[in-house]
Amino acid sequence: MPDFQKPQRIAANASELMRRLGVCIVIRNIGGDPLGICEYEVRINEKRITTFRHSRPEGLSKCLSEASRAVARQGWLDAAKVMGIDA
Repeated sequence: MPDFQKPQRIAANASELMRRLGVCIVIRNIGGDPLGICEYEVRINEKRITTFRHSRPEGLSKCLSEASRAVARQGWLDAAKVMGIDA
């Protein structure tokens, strides 16, 4: 089979693909009580995707879970906006 007809593997997984494309996901503390509730933002490269609040004493796994939910919620809000629905 000629080289141009051979299927090309893009990436083994999403992490590898993001690394190859130079994509960086950042969860950044933007204020609040260091021992309590803080405001965070989720960015993909330089674009702010969403913000959320998190209680620092609850730990990293809870923070990551809340970031994930905030990104998913923002996706639904953006879709509703495109469809002209007040969310």
